[in-house]
Amino acid sequence: MPKRKSNDPFGFGDFGFGSFDVGLGSNSKSVRSKRSNDSGIFGFDFGFGDLGAKKAVKSYTFENNKVRGKTAEGMTALNHTLQGHEVTRVHKGGDFIIKDRHGKTTIVEVKTGKAKLSEAQRKKKARLGNKRYKVERYY
Repeated sequence: MPKRKSNDPFGFGDFGFGSFDVGLGSNSKSVRSKRSNDSGIFGFDFGFGDLGAKKAVKSYTFENNKVRGKTAEGMTALNHTLQGHEVTRVHKGGDFIIKDRHGKTTIVEVKTGKAKLSEAQRKKKARLGNKRYKVERYY
């Protein structure tokens, strides 16, 4: 069995792209490409350039959290609408203004997982109190 190189732990080699010539004739020079473990998993960068697998996982997590948040907001709007409440989407200070059948108005902030209120949201909750500012959580 051939001995593996220390920087190639799985023995995949460099797939024949270890070095290549650039230029023509006497002006050509040999250029060494990156080692297989310098760019992502097994030498592939998966479209994230030199950022590698950690960046890909972070990007995936962020996108997943955005989708989860939008889904939770949609579920909240649907639940309150089915209960006969008037639901208005707000862009500042909360996610929704909910007006129930008796005319009582409540601001609802939707959070998923362990998400925390921002500083502005905490101030608004302190100003309005727990009865007029509600946080609905989805896990």
